[in-house]
Amino acid sequence: MKIEVKTLAGELEAYLDRNAKSDMEMRRYWPVIAGPSLSAVTELYRFRNGVLSVRTTSSSAKGLLMLEKARIIGAYREKFPELEIKSLVITKRA
Repeated sequence: MKIEVKTLAGELEAYLDRNAKSDMEMRRYWPVIAGPSLSAVTELYRFRNGVLSVRTTSSSAKGLLMLEKARIIGAYREKFPELEIKSLVITKRA
């Protein structure tokens, strides 16, 4: 029987690599999924613990994001089935 020895540093590095790659890929697809007009006034700035975090400076964009929330989550789940996407949060920047 062969025992695989893993180090904490190695596991942490692998975890960070996976998450950084996912985060970067998800940001890259934001204009495609959100559409040109919505992506022009919003920014997908983080994906952590299954939560997509989107920023906007526009109240109307925030309202539209709230209406499109289920569609956006569904599109990301379809594009990234290996990730557990739970929700989307929207913050308004001043």
